[in-house]
This record gives sequence, structure tokens and C-alpha cells, in this order.
Amino acid sequence: MAKKQQPATLRFKNVSPLGDLEVPALGRVVAAGEEFEVDDFELGVALHWQPGNFQSLDDGVDWGDDPATAGQPAPAPAEEQPAATDEEVNA
Repeated sequence: MAKKQQPATLRFKNVSPLGDLEVPALGRVVAAGEEFEVDDFELGVALHWQPGNFQSLDDGVDWGDDPATAGQPAPAPAEEQPAATDEEVNA
């Protein structure tokens, strides 16, 4: 299966409850509620995984795995408990 081609430009909106945000990778301050574009896919991925600060305005983009959980082992299954006996149920 061919890898999906990513868009050349990604669009985001500053939705941070803190208001204006300085984004050093952009070299500027993004105003509260401002919609802006990013032409670096890796930066776009980093912004996408900050949903409390930025809203992606592009549909259908393959963002990959959440870096906060990527590479971590899957949670261990819950330990099974033996079924209660009749005596335990009727106690």
C-alpha cells in the first residue's frame, strides 16, 4: 500500500486558554483565536498533539501515533480474579 502523501501546508488555530502564544519554531507570537499555516510537517505534528493549545483545521491528515504514548508498552491486562464461591456470595 502506498504511503499517503501529506499536505504541503497545514492549517491550525490557536485555541489555548492562555491566549496569545509565543511559538519559537515559527519565530512569532500566535494571537488567541488566530488561524495560521505551517509548511513543516514535523512541526505540524508537534502542534497537532497539543489539542489544548492548537486545533488542526485540516481533515484526513495521517498524524501518526501520539508521541506521549508512542513507544510505550501496551498496558498489562487486568489480573483475573477467581470467581466468587457460593459461600462468599451468600456471606
